[in-house]
Amino acid sequence: MAEFLHNISLQDILLGVIAILFGIPLLVFGIMTFLYKAGLIAPPVRKPESPVSVTSENNTMTNNVFKQFWMQAILFILLSLMLLFGLRGFSQAKTAPKGMVLIPEGTFIMGSSDEEILWAAETFLSESLEYYRDETPAHPVNLDAFFIDKTEVTVGDFKDFMAETGQEPPRYFDSENFKAVTQPVVGVTWQQAASFCKWAGKRLPTEAEWEKAARGTDARMYPWGKKPEEKRGNFRGKKDGFRYVAPVGSFPENKSPYGVLDLAGNVWEWTDSWYGPHPGNTTENDFYGKKFKVMKGGSWFSNLDLARITVRGKALPTQKMNYIGFRCAQSLSEKAAAKN
Repeated sequence: MAEFLHNISLQDILLGVIAILFGIPLLVFGIMTFLYKAGLIAPPVRKPESPVSVTSENNTMTNNVFKQFWMQAILFILLSLMLLFGLRGFSQAKTAPKGMVLIPEGTFIMGSSDEEILWAAETFLSESLEYYRDETPAHPVNLDAFFIDKTEVTVGDFKDFMAETGQEPPRYFDSENFKAVTQPVVGVTWQQAASFCKWAGKRLPTEAEWEKAARGTDARMYPWGKKPEEKRGNFRGKKDGFRYVAPVGSFPENKSPYGVLDLAGNVWEWTDSWYGPHPGNTTENDFYGKKFKVMKGGSWFSNLDLARITVRGKALPTQKMNYIGFRCAQSLSEKAAAKN
């Protein structure tokens, strides 16, 4: 219920109000017309200004009333049908596909401020602020609504993809530690991840989309809030009960404001974005350019510093590591096209 209410926008409310405002008059006109036709009520009779047959005038007025009511009723029917189809289409567009979560349109704060990277450096005992500079500056980003997978793509999901397309298995696919069907698939290159998403009628999320899905609109450090908490996810070490990857959804408290799971820890996640500077970042960085793809979220091999939402991991698109996986996203327009 909370997620449903969260996804109701002002546009939803306005459309509902408009539908009611059109529906009530339509109902009234329909009832009035039925009553007139049934002879249960009579049209108003005014005193004639000249000697005219009352019966003739009443008949004329009755016909005029019927014509007026029917014309208005037809108009309201047409308008109501247009609204109903519009609402139906809008409702379908806003309903998340199975296994996905709707991220509403709007603005959020992407990246870290100088104060936030100073906090991270002090909290995690980093020797240099330069390590964090690529996260800056914090800046507003406006995004259209989109869908994102609630959990990472699993080994089982990827097996279905391989069976249908003949895709080669990724690295570590038969490894004892990474082959459970409920674990996130790892060892995939960026292209393998992108190919899977395309096969599923989706795509890889951009860095901004991923960050908004994890962060919401309150500029939090982690999907669950501002405090680093090891118990919330699968990070380096065995305290969480997992030596390597955990089955997706193993940590219900590792949840973003929108209900997306596992965005911190377990596996780094490929995005569609090249590694480059944020707008307004003038720091020199030899790694910027169309060479590395951005990864987000940290992994089972990461500490809580790397699991912060604004951290920008990077990897060559051809890399195959046992700590890199992915999830898919979908635009509302892409969902509509897929249904057609």
